[in-house]
Amino acid sequence: MDAEHFEAIVGRVLDALPAPLATRVADIAVVVEEEPTAQDRRVYGTDGVLLGRYSGVALPRRRVRGRSSIARMPDLIKLYQGPIERACDGDETCIAHLIEETLHREIGRYFGIPYAST
Repeated sequence: MDAEHFEAIVGRVLDALPAPLATRVADIAVVVEEEPTAQDRRVYGTDGVLLGRYSGVALPRRRVRGRSSIARMPDLIKLYQGPIERACDGDETCIAHLIEETLHREIGRYFGIPYAST
């Protein structure tokens, strides 16, 4: 699947988020990359498979002092097209479902929900 088609699926999944949730995560950038870096796989991957990741400071860990806050990098969710497509053997319905699951999981990181240990 070409990158443009994959990104269109990501857009549809984002558009389908419930309005109250979409409003709360509107400032998170969502980007698609072909593959995770080797370092990302080591740090975030499980058995070498990494479908996406959130980077930023989770809401519960943020501190605001008075009217100013400490400068920080913007929140970001990366989705990795290659691993998602391979996990679904190219099936578009599966790809859309896995994008949705991955986005929901990474949005959870933003709200401070830890990864489940299995």
